[in-house]
Amino acid sequence: MEAINVTNISPVELLEMIRSVIRSEIQSTSSGNDQSITKPLTGKELCDYLSISEPTLSRYRKKGKIPFLTIGDQYRYDINEVVWKIH
Repeated sequence: MEAINVTNISPVELLEMIRSVIRSEIQSTSSGNDQSITKPLTGKELCDYLSISEPTLSRYRKKGKIPFLTIGDQYRYDINEVVWKIH
């Protein structure tokens, strides 16, 4: 990774640089053969992945901050969609 001088950069430019790096990493990860990243996650799995509590996940879901799927009465989460929505 190259060094970046952030002393003369605006917060908006810095945020866009960070988003760009995250997108690049996600694309390189999702283009591989790792099937575990594409399976829908349970709430507990997503909480562990994001290091958040289940009540926080519930709040995020209710406020529309995290996309989810419903399968019957259970919630599942596509990690790729969640990461894109958060970042």
